[in-house]
Amino acid sequence: MKNKTKEYISILIIAFFDFIAFIVSLYLAHQTRIFLNVFNIVQYKKPFSYYYEYFFVFFVVFFLFYYEGIYTKRYDIWEDVKKIFNSITIIVIIILSLVSITKSSLLFSRLLIFLFWLYGLVIFSFFHALSKFFLFKIKFWQKNVIICGTCSQALSFQKSLDSQHYLGYNVVAFFDQKSNTKYINDKKVIRSFIELSSEIKSSCIDTIFIISACNAKVDLTSLQTIFKNVIVIPSFDGLSIFNTKVNFNFSQKLLFIHTKNNLESIANKILKRVFDLVLVVIIFPLFLVALIFISIAIKATSKGPIFFKHERIGKNGKIIKIYKFRSMYEDAQERLKVLLENNEQLKHEWNQFFKLKNDPRITKVGNFLRKTSLDELPQIINIIKNEMSFVGPRPVVKEEVEKYYREYAKFYYMVNPGLTGLWQVSGRNDTSYDFRIKMDTWYVTNWSLWLDVIIIVKTFVVVVKKEGVY
Repeated sequence: MKNKTKEYISILIIAFFDFIAFIVSLYLAHQTRIFLNVFNIVQYKKPFSYYYEYFFVFFVVFFLFYYEGIYTKRYDIWEDVKKIFNSITIIVIIILSLVSITKSSLLFSRLLIFLFWLYGLVIFSFFHALSKFFLFKIKFWQKNVIICGTCSQALSFQKSLDSQHYLGYNVVAFFDQKSNTKYINDKKVIRSFIELSSEIKSSCIDTIFIISACNAKVDLTSLQTIFKNVIVIPSFDGLSIFNTKVNFNFSQKLLFIHTKNNLESIANKILKRVFDLVLVVIIFPLFLVALIFISIAIKATSKGPIFFKHERIGKNGKIIKIYKFRSMYEDAQERLKVLLENNEQLKHEWNQFFKLKNDPRITKVGNFLRKTSLDELPQIINIIKNEMSFVGPRPVVKEEVEKYYREYAKFYYMVNPGLTGLWQVSGRNDTSYDFRIKMDTWYVTNWSLWLDVIIIVKTFVVVVKKEGVY
């Protein structure tokens, strides 16, 4: 089957899944609206069949999704979710505006529209991901591509593409005119321009990724005669990605890359703080319930206080006391001193990570709290006091800043430390300390509200899977 035919069929299948998502979202919104009658909050008795004549709204959904490139472009899952969020929100705003202008509130329930938006954000994202998974399994969403370059960065990029089925890229070969290696990482290396041309013609491959780090000079014009899509992966280590804009100078035929730090904006600092406070209001009742049960468990199984306070470095280098549920025995510091004096291996581990993987000082209840990250719940108090944020670099002690962060400490000082962060959802304790610093720096320079949302969602996944936790 030709690639174009597969693309058209893929669009229809994804749209069909979106139509199911539309019906499910509308149905759940309707049922919730009916359910509210039980509490006499609102009186609502319209049957679901009443909404069949309003299914035209789905065509608006389809148009906006298509306009955003959701059906035709290969975004990663988080970019897709963001565009779905934007599209559904625009649709709801349009409907509410029409209801207000035409005074047709008797035909359209504002509460039902709000509920549709609330359910739609989750259900459209779920069904969209389900459609991509289905298409990948039947090999309709797989797009064969070539990578230009054979250095370590090219290999890492290939592994990244192969692991992201949502994107649907399948690396079939590497292209390097200078390489004498016939195979690299189980992928064939194409070593000449003529061989590349014949390979493409026989396999209908129309996309190539150029890894700048592997190629000092690449003839883009020649590659554009072979490939329909030439995608350049630049090598700008440390450059902000989310806050970067590209401008073009026509007279000089040059690209200008402009980047900025969003967290230097006062408006963005206020936005981040408001986001924290909204989350506090949402989860505070659950926090109080957890506080009662965890406090009883701690007091019933070991001597000592319920909470543990420890000095850490906060924003602008200010010393703060962070709160945790006590997860160690009361004499933990004395036990640590004895352990490090008598075991060189543990001493080396402590000096490297400031933690011990199998720490004998941890109580049974504390072990459970750490594995589920519930020991860090009291840091909500720090968030309320504006000493911490839900998302940010992990709070560290002074010695860590001086020993490891060094010149990167200025990025750490720019924001409140976080209850969770990019490091925690990128391997956590299975990574090196240098990697942790890079993640903290990358987070600060690339901050956006959407990035905070992504990290919070991924944190739940990491905690459930118990990845990198000890």
